[in-house]
Amino acid sequence: MTAGGIRGRLWLAGVAVLLSGPATAQSSPILNPKTYSSPSGRHVLTVDPSDRYGGGPARYSFRTDEREAWNRERALTLWDAAVTDEGEVVGYAYSFGWADVGQATGAFHVIMISPSGETLLDESVQRDWRSPHHQPPGPTARGLLVDPSTGRVVVRIGDRGGSRPEQWWVYDLASHSRKETVLSVSEDLRLSSILSGSRQGRFEGDA
Repeated sequence: MTAGGIRGRLWLAGVAVLLSGPATAQSSPILNPKTYSSPSGRHVLTVDPSDRYGGGPARYSFRTDEREAWNRERALTLWDAAVTDEGEVVGYAYSFGWADVGQATGAFHVIMISPSGETLLDESVQRDWRSPHHQPPGPTARGLLVDPSTGRVVVRIGDRGGSRPEQWWVYDLASHSRKETVLSVSEDLRLSSILSGSRQGRFEGDA
């Protein structure tokens, strides 16, 4: 299957944010309230951050068939997310915001939430400042890819130093767990490997 054909089965839930200067509060991207809908439109999630840089808690409202299913504050603000047609939410968050400015180093979280608002996964990875001065601490995500046909989610992790291609953290919606980390492979091979579940190219064990 070609990369173009594979892309037709996926939906992109986020894009890269690239900055040219130091990671400061002034240059950090602003996280405004966001609304995410499932492909069918039945399920809609709204995330209202408490902090403009995406750190700390947020108010969440989840609606199914135009009726509110749950509404509550959660301890972390999803920086980017997707909603499946089954009503599950998957996304990622930064405990102290994208740039992690003026704080002890925080953590990067990959989160899955059930249709009733319960946490199904909260995978936490401590961030560090081994990146170049003009970059935020890592890990830093570049977005999400969701493949409903295989129940797989890819969180795209950017290389902080620019010396290696990005990593793809692959998650399974059924087991709510990370299955593998894909490293440094061509686009065609990487997409084919993820969708087929085959271990082609170079892989790294779960972090």
